[in-house]
Amino acid sequence: MNEMIELSLAECQEYLDRGGVGRLAFLTPNGLRIVPLNYSTNANAVVFRTVPDSELGTHGEGVEAVFEIDEIDHESESGWSVVAFGRLERPSDADEVWDIHGWRNPTPWSGHRNFHMKLRWSTLTGRRLTGRKPPE
Repeated sequence: MNEMIELSLAECQEYLDRGGVGRLAFLTPNGLRIVPLNYSTNANAVVFRTVPDSELGTHGEGVEAVFEIDEIDHESESGWSVVAFGRLERPSDADEVWDIHGWRNPTPWSGHRNFHMKLRWSTLTGRRLTGRKPPE
C-alpha cells in the first residue's frame, strides 16, 4: 500500500532548487490560466521569463498565483509534488535582475523571452507518495 508523506520546508526547497519546468496558475480578466514554464529559484522566489505582451506579462504582476512541480513514476505508483503559493512580481531593481542572470537565469525552450517575473512564495507545501510495496 502506498503511503502519503508531507515534505518538510527544506525538502520542498530542495526540489524547487533543481529548476526545470513547472506550471503556473493565475487569474486574468479572461479567466484562469495555467502555463508551463522553465524556471529557476532565487531566495524564496520562483523566477521565470516571458514576453511583455503575453497574458502573463500583461495581467500577471500583482496577482496571486500558484506554481507546481512534480515527478511521477507510473510503474511504481510513486512520486512527489511541490506547490508554491504567492503573488507575482517583477524583479525590484537592476541588481536583482543581475543576481538572477549571474546565478541561475531560467532558459525558456520557446525562444527569446526577456521579461523577468517571479513568484515570491508565502506558502510552500509538498507531498511524496511512496511506491507500491511488493506482496508478502
